[in-house]
Amino acid sequence: MNAQLVTASVGTMQLSNYAKHRSAQQMYVRGKQFIGSAILLERSQGDGYVVRHLICQGIELILKGILLLHDFDKYDPLLHKKKHFGHSLCNCAREVCSIYGLKLHPPLNQELQKLDSFFNQHLFRYGKLVEVFFPPDSIPFERSIRRLAAMMRKFDRQILADPNP
Repeated sequence: MNAQLVTASVGTMQLSNYAKHRSAQQMYVRGKQFIGSAILLERSQGDGYVVRHLICQGIELILKGILLLHDFDKYDPLLHKKKHFGHSLCNCAREVCSIYGLKLHPPLNQELQKLDSFFNQHLFRYGKLVEVFFPPDSIPFERSIRRLAAMMRKFDRQILADPNP
């Protein structure tokens, strides 16, 4: 059997407003699906580090989807750059809060910072003795999920709406 490598490149193609909206929408929806997967895994006593990784992945994509919906052209080039957003939950959350006039309360900020410190270093995936010093239950995520759920109720109708009714 001969394996064939297939690659694709978007290049410098200009996206239509519809394509930009759909791209933001898909990022947001994928984030929600990561959160849903994390909740299912948590309920079935899955690995706590995998649950937390999925939570962080979901938070990241939801926040980035919201940023793209707000101003695709501004945020699309910045989302992947480490100095702007990279995989930083805190940077994404601060930007969303700034745009929409939301307050990132200190307890939520502390929880996000703790999740962020593990997520950014890929410690939920690869460990490196994290299990010895930080059992998964010592890394809370419940406050982040509650706040995110409230925020999603606000944005669901706007984000999931068809841009060309």
